[in-house]
Amino acid sequence: MEWSDEQRSLVAAVQDFCRREAGTREQRQRLTDGGREAHSPELYRKMADLGWLGLSLPEEYDGGGAGMVELCLFLEETARAMAPIGGFTTSIIVAATYERFGSAEQKKLILSGVARGVIEAVAMSEPEAGSDVANLNCRAERRGDGFVVNGQKTWCSNAHLAEHILLVARTSGRAGDHDGLTMFLVPATAPGLTISGIETMGAARSTTSTSPTACCPPTPWSARSTRAGGN
Repeated sequence: MEWSDEQRSLVAAVQDFCRREAGTREQRQRLTDGGREAHSPELYRKMADLGWLGLSLPEEYDGGGAGMVELCLFLEETARAMAPIGGFTTSIIVAATYERFGSAEQKKLILSGVARGVIEAVAMSEPEAGSDVANLNCRAERRGDGFVVNGQKTWCSNAHLAEHILLVARTSGRAGDHDGLTMFLVPATAPGLTISGIETMGAARSTTSTSPTACCPPTPWSARSTRAGGN
């Protein structure tokens, strides 16, 4: 595949930035609190200012309007340089979900936020349901204009850093049904939502690689549904 001049310039710029800002072990140790954190807010802010975090997002949402190739080049070079920006992966996945399914209001909130450096997380897996999403039990019941969510999520990468959580809950049916699942935009500060870390062998406290657990007791809050099935 032949790269364009713009793509070559992007690669060169990312390489130069990573060498300058995180090119040595000492720099990475400082940015990650001695290797205990997978995400550096300091480095992330600088990348946001350069427009790289919104590289593949639409221009109308403060993105760069580039494509998947440019995004992959950015990911490849930052990974090669071991740049500690662990919050980016879940954020860009969440942004793509809202770009496809979200309302105009949600797109403006999430996509523009990701371009500015806001971190987003996904809450899908549960203690008894992982890749088999149909088996999840976390339920959301409609109460007035909002929902009450009751259940537990686990392995929610970057939940402890996120401003919002894209939560998948059951609004109808029972565990095992592929219908009746709905995605919700949940503020990370929602009343009743608690986030706790999962300790690992390699860190004194949880990092993005350990993924916090998000628990949603039966507390009412206004959650905007992105898409519902089986209702």
